[in-house]
Amino acid sequence: VRHYVENVDDVLAQLSISSLLFGSVRLEEVRLVPEAIQDILFSYIFFACQITRTTVGGLDVGIDWLSIATSSVQVRAKTLELDLLLQDARDPHAKAFWDAQRLRHKA
Repeated sequence: VRHYVENVDDVLAQLSISSLLFGSVRLEEVRLVPEAIQDILFSYIFFACQITRTTVGGLDVGIDWLSIATSSVQVRAKTLELDLLLQDARDPHAKAFWDAQRLRHKA
């Protein structure tokens, strides 16, 4: 979870055993790790865009424990906010970003 979620402690405070057992979890705000989301969305966003912030609001997670082997988890979000930074390939300060993009492209 820590690989994808920045505010893990806040998210864990919103969880309860009973909500997990009943299969319905509501999370007010989840801040996602920008680098992890960049990896996931690499093929869908412009190559020079760097995700700097990702916030999901009103997240509903439904778990169907009876069909756990198939499509048993559904995730719905009311809002998704992304902050994007357009990087210049000639900027020496963006070297780490472009190195990471090259690795994503090879994978």
